[in-house]
Amino acid sequence: MAVKLGDVFNYPGTESEDGLDTYYRNKGGWHIHLVVKTDESRGDAYLVPLSTVLRDRTCEIEVKDGCPLVTKPCVAAYIHGKKMRLRVLQEVGVHSGQAPEKLLERVLAGIRTSPNSPQWFKDAICPPARAGRISR
Repeated sequence: MAVKLGDVFNYPGTESEDGLDTYYRNKGGWHIHLVVKTDESRGDAYLVPLSTVLRDRTCEIEVKDGCPLVTKPCVAAYIHGKKMRLRVLQEVGVHSGQAPEKLLERVLAGIRTSPNSPQWFKDAICPPARAGRISR
C-alpha cells in the first residue's frame, strides 16, 4: 500500500529517534498520526501526531471533523512532528483511513503558524523561498 498525503495511521509513540531505520519505541502507547508529506525518492514520511494532552491551540480537532479514530477533542501535536522511513510506517503502523480534506488543510496551515513546530519540520514541509538571481 502506498502511503499518501492525508493518510491516518495508528502508530506507537509520539517522539522520533535518531535511528530512522529502527522501529520507534512505544512511548506512551499508540497515537493517531496524520501524514503531512511523503518523499518517495528518499523513502521518508512526515507525520503529525494528535494529542489529547498537549494544549497547542493552533489546530484543534473535534470528533465532528471526521478524522478516523478520533473519539474525543484533540490537537495537532506539532512539537512532536516526525520524519520516518516509509517502510517502517507501513510495517508497524495501522492504516485507518484518510483525513477529510478540510482537516488536512488546517493541519498543514498550522505547521507554518504554530509556535511549537520545530524549524526543521517547517522547512521540510513548507520550504522557505530561495532568492533567485535576476538576469538582465
